[in-house]
Amino acid sequence: MKQMKKILILLIFSFVLVAQQHTMANRINDIPLRKDEVQPQPRTPTLVDVIATYDDENLIIDVSGYSGSVQVEIIGTDGFTYSFNVINSATEYIDISSLQQGSYSLIITLQNGTQYIGEFEL
Repeated sequence: MKQMKKILILLIFSFVLVAQQHTMANRINDIPLRKDEVQPQPRTPTLVDVIATYDDENLIIDVSGYSGSVQVEIIGTDGFTYSFNVINSATEYIDISSLQQGSYSLIITLQNGTQYIGEFEL
């Protein structure tokens, strides 16, 4: 009976340890974005919100409160380039699990010319 308890405790401990390592490996990281405006915009309140996060498997781009075309570009230092367009507010998940380790730039351009620029490391 004592042997069964030890095995059960070790099994539970192993499960918790593996689950914790999996959670740590897929930790979500924020990508700080700086807003660059091609032309000065009037000082009116804006409801547009652009957020970028990533983990080991996905880059998540969330654009809310916006109507219009949005272009997203991912540029790697190794020459990797990926771009796509979204219409209006959206949340996009981009599979980055096959990208090589290194530095990447993220450029999100709204139809009005406003750009949100950030960098992230894999």
